[in-house]
Amino acid sequence: MRDKVEGRPFYYFAYGAACAEVTVDTITGEMRTDRIDILHDVGRSLNPAVDIGQIEGGFVQGMGWLTTEELVFDGEGRLTTHAPSTYKIPTASDVPADFRVRLYDSPGNRKPTIYRSKAVGEPPLMLALSVFSHFRGTRILSRSRQRFVRMISVRQALTGITESEA
Repeated sequence: MRDKVEGRPFYYFAYGAACAEVTVDTITGEMRTDRIDILHDVGRSLNPAVDIGQIEGGFVQGMGWLTTEELVFDGEGRLTTHAPSTYKIPTASDVPADFRVRLYDSPGNRKPTIYRSKAVGEPPLMLALSVFSHFRGTRILSRSRQRFVRMISVRQALTGITESEA
């Protein structure tokens, strides 16, 4: 089958969606993730508490990878930031205070997996792109303005409603 480039490389796909509310100080670049909402498909969950913990952990790992880790190479091209001892990993204070995870009410995996479940370890890592995208978009927006820009939330950016008006 490989010679003919046909077949099914994956037994199933894991789906998820995330929405991040992030506050960015556009002067200093300091960022705080205020709220995360995640909906993730795990098929029929074997243990919802474990699956939710895996989703939270994968997301926070991805958030660290995208916002605080840096690839540093020495003069000979070797990666020097190759372990948690050589780069900043997320800490408990990096986890948003408002972190909401729901499991998609799925009829289960189409393929005959155990209890029609799906793996949930690594796919949520990519949901952290919601944080990175917001952070990057805010930096681009602030650079395009030539005046002072104060800290704003996603709700303020989208609706124009300030926290005092809400």
